[in-house]
Amino acid sequence: NSVATLETSSILEWKQNLQKKTGVYDQSLDTTIIQLSPEDSLYTAILTLIERKVHRIPVVDPLTHDFLFLITHKRILKFLYLYIELKTKLIEVLRIFQTIRISALPVVDSEKRLRDIYSKFDIMHLAATRTYANLDVPLCDILDSIHDHNTHQLATCKMTDQLFELMDKFVSREVHRLIIVDDSQHIIGILSMSDLMKFFVSTFEKLSRMNSNASNGNPNGTLFESLPMDT
Repeated sequence: NSVATLETSSILEWKQNLQKKTGVYDQSLDTTIIQLSPEDSLYTAILTLIERKVHRIPVVDPLTHDFLFLITHKRILKFLYLYIELKTKLIEVLRIFQTIRISALPVVDSEKRLRDIYSKFDIMHLAATRTYANLDVPLCDILDSIHDHNTHQLATCKMTDQLFELMDKFVSREVHRLIIVDDSQHIIGILSMSDLMKFFVSTFEKLSRMNSNASNGNPNGTLFESLPMDT
């Protein structure tokens, strides 16, 4: 029966039987599994993810052929977010924008504490000042010329911030993202306006019920004041 077949048939047999039934040759049967070595560069990993149109790639020990871990877009992005430093050259940042297709990068100091943020919007400064001919300058020089650090305040939040506070920051600061930091200004993550909208859409009914209960039972409080960001 079908259950017995599932227990005894291998994946390869299933693929071959599927090919016979459909009459379509599956090239994946002869394709080498996409994999990376732990010695490969992150740049190689990024190119492989993009060119092969996959979301994750296994990293395998080249000697023992043991599976070590999976490398994904998210893990690479997390690494890049934490390790774009003030001394990073502008040309490297531009390559990241082009390759990963992200709109902004937090900038950290040597102790991995948040110091600034460089966005695609800031690239317009290169054209305005005609400094696009020299892309080997460190990012700190560019940031000093476009941001007045006496008045420039980064849009940040903490894991303990309430939902109402987050909404207020998005509106009052007119930003598309908030950088989540701890008390030492180390980056925990990034909260985008899209993340907030997805939260509202996916939990609309629940939020409506909670808002109704809060209005009836707690006239002095609101739903948004009661929800922490990690919700």
